[in-house]
Amino acid sequence: MAWNTYAAWGIYKQFISQTSVLDDFGNYQYFWAISDNLDVPVLHSVHKVGGISYHKNDLTISAEAYYKTTSGLTRYVSLLRENIKDVFEGFSRSYGMDLFVKKKYRKHEGWISYSLNKTEEYFDYFPDLLYRDAPHDQRHEIKTALLLNFDPIYIYLQYYVYGSGFINRSSFNQLILQERYPYSRLDAAIIYRFGVRQYNFEAGISILNILNTENIKYSNFVRVPSDQLTTINIHAEAVPFTPAIYLNLSF
Repeated sequence: MAWNTYAAWGIYKQFISQTSVLDDFGNYQYFWAISDNLDVPVLHSVHKVGGISYHKNDLTISAEAYYKTTSGLTRYVSLLRENIKDVFEGFSRSYGMDLFVKKKYRKHEGWISYSLNKTEEYFDYFPDLLYRDAPHDQRHEIKTALLLNFDPIYIYLQYYVYGSGFINRSSFNQLILQERYPYSRLDAAIIYRFGVRQYNFEAGISILNILNTENIKYSNFVRVPSDQLTTINIHAEAVPFTPAIYLNLSF
């Protein structure tokens, strides 16, 4: 059959939790903790997924929608300006859809995917009863890949990826979202495979971030005060332009 539909529902629990710490300047620090269901609750998630796919003549198209809820989030909050310093349990919900298209032509193939997502969270320390965009919320992401098979030479245009980026809040009370930090990266590789007697060789050249795009590491973003009214943003960049040459041997 060319067309297929599917649906799934599941309950998941996680006993090692990535806990966050929030300070007055909007910085989030993360560390792992074992969930004892006392100080650190067990993460409990419910996933609902449904989709449809089409496959015929080396063409694959699929679309999937999902809705996921999670309880048992833990956050250590130290907001001295708000006179809040405590541990809070939170909830999150994530919903969106993924689209995927892949085409094979003789020995070659390429694919593209698009993700639309919204992830929100709620903690008791929020000054209202509304869900807010989570720190890792990202609305759009596009990925593409192309493999050209000229055996024994293979050319990979690996992952041109573009993401609309993560949000930036300037303080606890402000609900207006500031700029997002989009990212993009293009990788490529050329591989030559050959054999000598019982030995198999693979030689290649790869380049990460060909366009040398400046991307911000989400987990290394820090905001520090410069005076009473303004702050300075400090961040670590992700992978820069990185060429590499390698040779693999197997037998």
